[in-house]
Amino acid sequence: MTARTALVLLAVGALVGASCGLYAVPAVALAGAAVCAVACTVLARDTDGRRAADGVVATDAFNVARMGAVLGVAGTAMALAGVGSSTVLGSLGVVAVLLVVRSGATGLHAALPEGWRSAAASRIARTAFVVVPLLGLVLALDTSGSGPAWTGSLVDPARVATLVVVAWFAAFCVASRDAVTA
Repeated sequence: MTARTALVLLAVGALVGASCGLYAVPAVALAGAAVCAVACTVLARDTDGRRAADGVVATDAFNVARMGAVLGVAGTAMALAGVGSSTVLGSLGVVAVLLVVRSGATGLHAALPEGWRSAAASRIARTAFVVVPLLGLVLALDTSGSGPAWTGSLVDPARVATLVVVAWFAAFCVASRDAVTA
């Protein structure tokens, strides 16, 4: 498998894993997370030695993204087996999405040549670092019942915002296929 193919698989896996994971379809989310893990492994291998001007190493970032995908696999497997509370499984899902998108975008930032694509990867990573933890906070407040009454009305908008960031990341992965292999 090449880096070109791995980027498409990462895009598809991230979209499928995040959308199905956030809306409690664990069997499909498991498949998406597994595809992300495979894609990140290939990207870590194929981008070995690439480094951004700010010192970010592509291989390290893709290895962190792979760990996020493995957390996604573990969380969805636990959900399928009926093990663990919904709070713990939701937290694993949020952390998995955060690691895959943030570290995947950071890896692309390091692997891509300077220019608009590298800057866009940085923007995606920074946006994911704000939006996805916000979803985690809203979900934690909602499931614990300790937050204000209006917290429940923020869950769906936070999920949608997270999926928008994941879709942005997926589109960027597909658009960057040729630049990563160059």
